[in-house]
Amino acid sequence: MRPGKITLAGMALLLWTAAVHAETVRLSIIGAV
Repeated sequence: MRPGKITLAGMALLLWTAAVHAETVRLSIIGAV
């Protein structure tokens, strides 16, 4: 694998993790209300 692909995959994983985390927080806020 080329370093560029690893960086791209790492960025995608970071974005995905951030999106999942934001959704979890949003749902727990909705659930708490």
